[in-house]
Amino acid sequence: MADDEALTRVVVRCQLGERAAFRELVDAWHTPVRRYVRGMTGDPHLADDLAQEVWIAVVRGLPRLRRPDRFAPSPRNRTP
Repeated sequence: MADDEALTRVVVRCQLGERAAFRELVDAWHTPVRRYVRGMTGDPHLADDLAQEVWIAVVRGLPRLRRPDRFAPSPRNRTP
């Protein structure tokens, strides 16, 4: 994802139920999420399972996210 504004637009589209937007979000963030979880666990299989749980939590939590611009971590901590 190119910039913060683009990410915010994608998050809003996700909140509106656009499946293609969710695919964009997963495409942009799955590898960093998995890498982070693998670093915490040291287990690639567990990291896959936990990354999947993260995406389930994202699906459930996106409708309640009041500030779509806060979806991602601060820019200095961002990986993609």
